[in-house]
Amino acid sequence: MTFKGLFDKYYGKEILKTVIASTIVAIAGVAYKTFIVSHTNLNGHWRVALKIKNSTYKPYLNMGCEYNFNIIQNDDIISGSAEKYDEISADGKVFTYNSKQRLHSKFDGHIENGHFGNADITLNMDEWNIYNVKSISTFELKVINKDSLAGKFISSAAEADGGVFMKRIE
Repeated sequence: MTFKGLFDKYYGKEILKTVIASTIVAIAGVAYKTFIVSHTNLNGHWRVALKIKNSTYKPYLNMGCEYNFNIIQNDDIISGSAEKYDEISADGKVFTYNSKQRLHSKFDGHIENGHFGNADITLNMDEWNIYNVKSISTFELKVINKDSLAGKFISSAAEADGGVFMKRIE
């Protein structure tokens, strides 16, 4: 018997089985990515509200801050800029920064797309205060719907942490 005859007799069926199994796995992978794993799109402008629950600096306790975020997403990588425009003291007084006073920040992060829309989003933000001192904040967010995110943050500014809510405005 020739080599080709032996090969076909002993290995031809195995190769065919392997090709079929590989094709099924590839199709299943595409279907899983297309129909089950969420495709979160964060591109756009967002209004961000955070509330400080804990801080080593007492005046920050129960204080709120509001930002505008401009998010740019490339696959699962996120980057963008932020502008703080309001601070709300614990007693409800609002301080609105005028255009020259507003604090500007940069952030980056990533999305871990979950099953059926349950994506985890992590953002790391560098923010400079009016004294040009940098603080670092990390946001851990969950998708509520395509236009809303919620989660928690932690900041090196007075070791603050608390809750955060984001709403798409464009």
